[in-house]
Amino acid sequence: MTEGIEEIELIKKLFTKFKFDSVVILSESGFHEQIILKLANKNNIPVILLQQDRKSTRLNSSHVKRSRMPSSA
Repeated sequence: MTEGIEEIELIKKLFTKFKFDSVVILSESGFHEQIILKLANKNNIPVILLQQDRKSTRLNSSHVKRSRMPSSA
């Protein structure tokens, strides 16, 4: 718990010390990403969120075309 509070305070200091034009986040699912997202929004800093659909990168066996020999062969 205290580790999480320390992380929040550290990120707050970064936002105070440096003036960011924008923030890029690859995924909003992580703890640090959630902190950065909330603090960026609070400080009116635009957030660019890049998310990739995991399903689109996975090979789905139902979409694989299988070629078969004709039954007359």
